[in-house]
Amino acid sequence: MCVEREKSGFFITSKRVKLYYLIWEGPMEGVPVVCVHGLTSNCRYFCALAEELTKDRTVYSYDLRGRGDSDKPESSCGYGIRCHAADLHEFLTWLDLPAVHLVGHSFGAAIIVYYLTHYEAPFVEKVILIEGGMDYPPHFREQIAHSINRLGLCYHSLDQYWEAMKKIPHYHPWNEYYEHYLRHDVEVKARGWVVPKTPQVAVYEDIASLTHLSLNDLLPKIRQETLVVRATRGFRYPKDYILSPEMARDMVRRLPRGILLEVPHTHHISIVLGKAGLSAQFIRRFLADSAAGLRGKRVIM
Repeated sequence: MCVEREKSGFFITSKRVKLYYLIWEGPMEGVPVVCVHGLTSNCRYFCALAEELTKDRTVYSYDLRGRGDSDKPESSCGYGIRCHAADLHEFLTWLDLPAVHLVGHSFGAAIIVYYLTHYEAPFVEKVILIEGGMDYPPHFREQIAHSINRLGLCYHSLDQYWEAMKKIPHYHPWNEYYEHYLRHDVEVKARGWVVPKTPQVAVYEDIASLTHLSLNDLLPKIRQETLVVRATRGFRYPKDYILSPEMARDMVRRLPRGILLEVPHTHHISIVLGKAGLSAQFIRRFLADSAAGLRGKRVIM
C-alpha cells in the first residue's frame, strides 16, 4: 500500500505560510503528477489514486493552507482562490520539475483552472479536473453543508469519531483509504478529545472568493489537454450532482482540448477514494498519451 511508503515534508511560501506535502514515489521516467484537493479535504484524499498512478510515475499532494498539517492563517485575507493559486505556483516552482501533470478535485480543480490562466506554466503537460473546475451550481453550498458542519464538531475519543464517520453514507463501503484520509483530518487534544484540523472560516472565505469569478470564462484559455472526470451519482440523492451531465459537456465544449470521462456508480467523494482503481485505469491511459484520439469525446467506464 502506497501509504506505507510515502514521504512527507514542509514547504514554506514567500508569505511564510508552511504547507505540508506528501510524495508517493514511482518510476523516474514517468512525468510526475501534482494533486490539489478540495474545500474540506486534505492531501491524503489522493491515496487510492496514487496507489495506481505510482505504477508509472511519482505523485505529489499537499494540504492547502488551512487544511491538514499546513498553516492556518487567521486574517480575513488569508484564504481565497488567488491565495491558493499563488501557493500552487510557488510549490511547483520550488519542486522545479521539468514537466508535470496536474490533478484537481472539486475546489482543487478550480484552483488549477485559475492558476493555469493567471500564471505562465509551460511545464504543465496535462490536466485532470475531477468533479470541479467550472462555476458551481446555485445550491452548491447546501450540497456540501454536511461536510462544512462536521468541521465545527468535536468528539470524546477516536472511537467515537470513527463510529460517526462510518455512519456517513458518503463513506460507504468503508475502506482503508477512507481511514487514512479521515485520520489526517483531525487531531487528538488533551484528555483524548478529537477535533477537526480545518477551521470553518477557511472554507467560507474560499467559497466567497468565487462569488465574482467565472471559471467557465477561464476554461477556453487552458491550452493543455484536459480530462474532465465526473461521477454519475448525485451527492445526497440520485441526481444531486456537483457536476451535472450538462455542466460537464459544457466544460468540454469550452476547453480547446477536452475529454469527458464518466465513472458509473460513483459520487463526488467515492470517485477517487472509493473507486480510484476504476477511474485510474483511464487516467493512466490519458497520462500515457494513449487517449489522444478521444479529444472532445465522452467516455463511460
